[in-house]
Amino acid sequence: MKKKLTRSSFSALRETATLLNEQEQRAVIGGDYWDDHGYWTTDSFGNMYWTRTSQGDGYYYGDSGYYGDSGYYGGSGYYGSSGYYEYYGGSSGLGNIPITNSQFMLNQMIWESSKSTFFNQASILFNIDLSQMNIIVSPIGRPANAWIGGNGEVFLEDRFFNLPSNRQLRVLVHEHTHITEDLSWNPTVKSIHTTLPEPPPHIKSYIMNVLSGGDEFSYMQNMNHSTLRDPQYYRNEVNAYMKEKQLFTNLSPEEAAELDYRIWYYSELANLADQHY
Repeated sequence: MKKKLTRSSFSALRETATLLNEQEQRAVIGGDYWDDHGYWTTDSFGNMYWTRTSQGDGYYYGDSGYYGDSGYYGGSGYYGSSGYYEYYGGSSGLGNIPITNSQFMLNQMIWESSKSTFFNQASILFNIDLSQMNIIVSPIGRPANAWIGGNGEVFLEDRFFNLPSNRQLRVLVHEHTHITEDLSWNPTVKSIHTTLPEPPPHIKSYIMNVLSGGDEFSYMQNMNHSTLRDPQYYRNEVNAYMKEKQLFTNLSPEEAAELDYRIWYYSELANLADQHY
């Protein structure tokens, strides 16, 4: 039996229930909480999207170094930005997802047995030497596929080992592009409110149906941003995704749509940063 909400019953409810301000309410749209990004959702590819600050790929720089998600967060991962994350050898940090020691050891065994295959594929198919990267299996368990440490090392997260092999190769190539081709950028994140421009129809469809689940409010959240980075940060991301699109020509329609979105997304953020950063 439904009860009618009266003024007195509503007042009683306010005394016992948590009251969120507007920013907190907006942060709650979309899923689960993780550090300063607010709440996130994960699409069918394992990519993570935040309702606040940033969506995406590439790596962000904090006091401790680089971190991100080549799995998409973050990322070829895509990365976070709060500085809450700890690094290999440090504490677990906020937002980390602990993995068991047995799972970590299993991931190490899988990587040791498969890395030569990835190295050979990248060398034969793309003339890329992945072996020059310092690749480490991460014991931390962050919600990412991979991330770049403060000394340029590439950490593979537990999520990486759940990806299909072709996607794993894309992650590795994406990180290689960042390490070998990125131009330097100012790590300062500025609180600047901006809105992405109206996207082309196919990009709008991806944002609405894949990222926003058909929800108009979530769509608007994905279009609005409260921070901006150095324009070169976004251009580095565009370059890495353009490289993926150039090299990986046999993508599924879903994967191709994701790449098109990311290239558009970071290109438009670069344009906004040129104007406002």
